[in-house]
Amino acid sequence: DLPINRFSPTFRKWTEIAGYLIVFFPFAWVFLARSYDFAMGSLAQGETTSGAVQLPVYPLKISMVLAAALLLLQGIAEVVRLLIQKEAPRHHA
Repeated sequence: DLPINRFSPTFRKWTEIAGYLIVFFPFAWVFLARSYDFAMGSLAQGETTSGAVQLPVYPLKISMVLAAALLLLQGIAEVVRLLIQKEAPRHHA
């Protein structure tokens, strides 16, 4: 983060957008796709914990899908925010 502060606000903005496109979105998409497959497999087989009390596992796995979807939406919101703002991205301390 420190070396990029020397560059112009426009360069920093496009570097941040490129980071989302190259790193964040592929990760979030794989997380969403894999957790969806994981959750649907668990739901289809009615997966439960082992032991005296057999609790269903699929609600927890479905929550992973929800988390991945929300992460992806957050990334989209951040890129839209970067595209519509006129000044350099603000760095949080």
